[in-house]
Amino acid sequence: MALRRTLGFGFEIAVLVSAEIVAVPYYAAVRRANSLPALQQICDRILEDEAFHLQFQAANLSLVVRNRFGLRHALHRALQAAICLVVWNQHGRVLAAGGYTYKAFWDECDHLLAEVQERSQRAARSRCADSFAA
Repeated sequence: MALRRTLGFGFEIAVLVSAEIVAVPYYAAVRRANSLPALQQICDRILEDEAFHLQFQAANLSLVVRNRFGLRHALHRALQAAICLVVWNQHGRVLAAGGYTYKAFWDECDHLLAEVQERSQRAARSRCADSFAA
């Protein structure tokens, strides 16, 4: 927690985004790995919430990152890679039971991160264009 505060709000958002990204394949795996309708409904709801959270956090990232997208995106991708390794080591059995290999898990997380980063850039460009139009 202290490290997050020391590195700033942008880092805090990056950590949250990474946690929400790994939640998507995790809860998709939990959903696929069981046949309990109640648990499947809970997973569906969590996945819907995570989709909204990722959109919201992309907007937050656009406020923090400004024009330094290249370096920030590379650092965020490195953070995401480390988190994926930890999650796979701790929860790989659940992910595998839901049909994921490590590569499939990483690919999905990487794809989601790329989407968040692209949305963040679009939002920042849009705000910049709006400020010039005003």
